Amino acid sequence: MIPWVVLERLFLYYTYLESLPPEVEWVSSQMLGDALGISGDLVRKDMTYCTTKGKPRQGYPVGQLRDHLREMLKLDLPVNAVLVGAGRLGSALANYPGFRRHNMHILAAFDVDPAKVGTHVGDVPVLPITELESFVTRNDVCCGIITVPASSAQEVADMLVRSGVRSIWNFAPVSLRVPHHVVVRNENIIEGFILLRIQALEQ
Repeated sequence: MIPWVVLERLFLYYTYLESLPPEVEWVSSQMLGDALGISGDLVRKDMTYCTTKGKPRQGYPVGQLRDHLREMLKLDLPVNAVLVGAGRLGSALANYPGFRRHNMHILAAFDVDPAKVGTHVGDVPVLPITELESFVTRNDVCCGIITVPASSAQEVADMLVRSGVRSIWNFAPVSLRVPHHVVVRNENIIEGFILLRIQALEQ
């Protein structure tokens, strides 16, 4: 099992490799490290998870490494997702074009507000929360995105787990209780901003 923090860096490597012009055929660990603001030694350590091997004084073949990272990150496999909470944050996520570019498809958004139900967020339909579990089960949804208030997040997580999702991306500022087989990624926006502000003020 590759640690989560390593997977995050592998995706950053992949993104950087995608940005390189076609005439660049080789990339060194130092180039990758400089592009991402990390050490070349850490890049080489991360690359031990890859089967693509580098050559002394040349580095790694760009095309081969890019394709291997794409396979490792399973970016060619489509992932169906649903979003619960069609407010401003949920709407922004539903409209983000990068998800489809990497084969993640938000099939529907769900909300308790009757004024939102029946509308669309971009091209994503907003459905009543009462239809969440049956929709997830019918459409082979494996990922749920939670953008509801903290007071409702656990209830939504329970609904997603009951319907069979295997991963949850949680934007609510609360720790969720889920079975061990369900992966949760927490994104606390306020916490991140506060930590960033502290670091900025200490400069």
